[in-house]
Amino acid sequence: LQFVIGTKVADVNRDGRDDLLATVFTPTAFTTETRALLGTPAGLVPAGTVPGTSDAVRAVADFDGDGRPDALLGDPATGYALALGR
Repeated sequence: LQFVIGTKVADVNRDGRDDLLATVFTPTAFTTETRALLGTPAGLVPAGTVPGTSDAVRAVADFDGDGRPDALLGDPATGYALALGR
């Protein structure tokens, strides 16, 4: 059993299609991870997890100015982290 606790839509792989970042909580293991699902003409395709994520995705933007989307993760209680796009 898993619960989606946060989502953001952005073109994370810069192909012109909307992609989805979904933060999923698994209560039995008490773990949280952010998964990337890439948009394709046929729908969304799982692409893996955002490395080192244990908090909800809060925003997607080009935070470091390199032209690639980055993800801001975290919450006020535990702090924030930035996952830089590559």
